[in-house]
Amino acid sequence: MKITIRAFKCLLISLLLMSVTGCATYRTISTADLDSAKVFSGTRLDIRAMCGEVEPTREFKAAPPLYPVIDIPFSVAMDVVLLPLTISAVLYEFIFK
Repeated sequence: MKITIRAFKCLLISLLLMSVTGCATYRTISTADLDSAKVFSGTRLDIRAMCGEVEPTREFKAAPPLYPVIDIPFSVAMDVVLLPLTISAVLYEFIFK
């Protein structure tokens, strides 16, 4: 039972930290333009922020979260959930552009 309580506390702390830093996937999808990256955009923004790129905002049109290491598992999960929508948006732009 102690493991369950400890796991719950870790999950709660992670979610609280996520709400403070903001989700990269939400930021990139909500500000997406015709020329912005869409497929796995939050994950790619987190990776570029962790690598120390100075201006990843040019491609994604969104600022990276403060703590991309904490955000990356949530961004991967959200990007996988949104993958059918982002792929269809990219295909639509490619065909009708």
